[in-house]
Amino acid sequence: MEYLDNIWLLTFPFMFIGLGLGWKWEKIGGYMIVIPLAVAFIIGFVLLREGLPGPMFIPMIVGILYLVVGFGNKKSH
Repeated sequence: MEYLDNIWLLTFPFMFIGLGLGWKWEKIGGYMIVIPLAVAFIIGFVLLREGLPGPMFIPMIVGILYLVVGFGNKKSH
């Protein structure tokens, strides 16, 4: 379905920018990966009744790991 293709085309820039930002700022990068991918998964699976694309779980796992590392860091200033 063409709607699902457009949703993924909107998601990719956020995902790639988040992957790059995650090297320096883990929380920001994690949010920029997880939120757009979660929205695309929800729209694709629930609203459009399409299957979940398996390869997109890899960046989702990376985004979740960025968030875990970001919230796990206890930096003292």
